[in-house]
Parts: sequence; C-alpha cells; structure tokens
Amino acid sequence: MRRAAAVCVLAVMACAAACARSDQPPAAGPVLVFAASDLRHALADVARRYRAAGGDSVTLVFGSTGDLTTQIANGAPADLFFAANAAAIDTLAAHRLVVDDTRAVYAVGRLALVARCAAESADADSVPDASRCPTPTLADLAAPAVHVVAIADPAHAPYGRAAQQALERAGLWARVQPKLVLGANITQAYQFVETGNADVGLVALSHVLATPGRPYTLVDSTLHDPLRQTVAALTTGPHRTAAVRFLRYVEGDAGQAIMRGYGLARPVP
Repeated sequence: MRRAAAVCVLAVMACAAACARSDQPPAAGPVLVFAASDLRHALADVARRYRAAGGDSVTLVFGSTGDLTTQIANGAPADLFFAANAAAIDTLAAHRLVVDDTRAVYAVGRLALVARCAAESADADSVPDASRCPTPTLADLAAPAVHVVAIADPAHAPYGRAAQQALERAGLWARVQPKLVLGANITQAYQFVETGNADVGLVALSHVLATPGRPYTLVDSTLHDPLRQTVAALTTGPHRTAAVRFLRYVEGDAGQAIMRGYGLARPVP
C-alpha cells in the first residue's frame, strides 16, 4: 500500500515538473515543496498567503518524513523539503542533495494527546462540542476503557518515534503497545481519531489546533527527543531561486505568524 502511494506521489510530481518545464521558465515556479504531514494545514495557509501577496505558485506534497526523504534520495525533483526532524536533512546532506546555506530549524514540534468526542458528527467540517470532549492523560492510555491508540508509524515518522519514546519513558509502552494502530504519517494517525477508528491519538499539536474546540493535552516535551523540524532547499529541484524566495517568506514575519498559530514556533536563539 505504501509502495503504491509512493508511486502515485511520484507520478504527480513528474507531471508537476513537466508542466513547470513547459509553462514556466526554469527560474520561476511552481515551487515543488515536500513537507512533513504535520504541516498540512500550516504550510497550506502560508502558501495561500504567499501567492496572494504576489509570490510564485507552490505545489505541496505531504507525507511522512522518512518516506519523503527516500523519494528525494531516489531523485524526486523537489525544490524544498520541510522535514519533521533534523536527521532527515542530515541524511540528504550526506548525499550532497542539500543547499547548505538554506538549512534552518523552522519550528520545534509538539506532541499532543487527543480523544474522539462523544457523539461527534462524522462531518469533517463540524466543530467538536468541547463539553463532551474528554481531555485524556498519558496514564489513561493504559486503562481498560481505551481500546485503540493511534500514533504515526515510528519507522517512518518523527512524531511516531516521539510518541513511542514518550510512552517508553512514562513506563507505559508494554501496556499500550498491543492497542496501537499505526498511521502511515501523523495526518492519518489523527484521522483515525476523527473517524472513530481510534479512541485516543498521540498526534501533532498543529493538527489539533486546526480543529477548533477539541480539547487536548500537551505531552511533556522531556519525554521524547526534541522535534527540531528542519528545512533546506534541495539540489534536485529546478527552481532554486523561487524556492529560496518561498523559504524566506516562511521564515519572515508573515510566515512565522501563521506557523505560530498552529503551534509551530521557532526555537529561541
């Protein structure tokens, strides 16, 4: 299933690259951006504002950081990569696929614990009733009443690894592991909770903040390695100048204001 999804994504990227070659000069957009799934809402908002302000068009491809790293290493023509950790950029830099002076930590991610609301509507656009939404704790995950816990796959997703570390360091891993359902990325893990296929999820704070009214519990950041989300322009992409323009917008005041609204704050120097 993951292989089929990767092939589909690569086909879309190839089409986007072909359109860029036929419709645009090499130095212009559309900028092809690979991004970790926790950025699905935040980066889409930034790209819309950037375009409205007269910037280049931006094509966003979201997925788990591990899968996207593999695709870039195998020649995917991405211009920018917003990873959910620093290790992915390290890996690509070792293969000389990173433009060194563009590398930066753009946010420190946070892990949040959410539960599905009682009698929640199946309408994805509905606003949860906060009075009927439980606010779970990590200790609740081991309770018999919790049957399914969603996390992203730790083998591919930094947020999944952070969730596993948090459960291990809290002494809950052995009791919670049999209840786990793994999402291919953090977006799918959150969807498991929204659709009722999981009772509770350990997910990205950015997804929770995109759903107004849903109570959540921030996971103690000392329970997992820091999610130092790192970006870099890539040598594989044909639109480096346009890519850097978009990156500078994300790093500027307007872009950072949007990112902070989704809980994605840059680290304090």
